[in-house]
Amino acid sequence: MNWAYGIENNTVIVRNNKPLFFAIQSMGIEERYRFFDRDESRTELNKLLEQIGKEDRLFIRSLEDLADNFDDLIFILTVLTEKRIALCSLQESYLSECNYLEVVKNLADLIKYFQIKKRTTAYKTAVGEGRVGRPKAANAERYIDLFIK
Repeated sequence: MNWAYGIENNTVIVRNNKPLFFAIQSMGIEERYRFFDRDESRTELNKLLEQIGKEDRLFIRSLEDLADNFDDLIFILTVLTEKRIALCSLQESYLSECNYLEVVKNLADLIKYFQIKKRTTAYKTAVGEGRVGRPKAANAERYIDLFIK
């Protein structure tokens, strides 16, 4: 069974939903299998996740429509993977069919690796240039002498 999910445009965010509407029309997705949220509350997405059957296919405009943060996205992709849902992301074509969870996790690991590497390199550079730690106070000994007296 083919399903569709998206978020309608509102005054805050404008999305190009034309590719999703085209997919709905060309795939003949029935009205009862179309779910659209009016905002980021995603109540319709939650209904869809409860109703969608094993090994069905879900058409979305973009992963951006599924979650607001990475942890929520991984949770939703895990639910879809457990149900063996074939995901068809129209904006991220590389995340289509059934390997999307593994692709996103591998991408996240790669991003995390590069962030750690960048931070480590910057720290080593700062240590080498003497920019790590508190700067030594000028005339520190003089202030200590004044304090003791």
